[in-house]
Amino acid sequence: MNRDFLFSWVRRFRAALRFTTDSTCDWDERCPSRGHCAAVAALVHRLLGGQFVSTRVGGESHWFNRVRG
Repeated sequence: MNRDFLFSWVRRFRAALRFTTDSTCDWDERCPSRGHCAAVAALVHRLLGGQFVSTRVGGESHWFNRVRG
């Protein structure tokens, strides 16, 4: 996978992704992506593979991906 492919995918992903009150119980207008990290991590995992990683940030659960590359 090259850099251009990754940036192209990120642009398409951001255009298609809509963070709403219907998709999380933690939605906050100051941070619309709040509560969506696990779903986003699952989508990234489907495309790029890698490993799911869970941690706590500011006392709250957070999911992200560790992708070799």
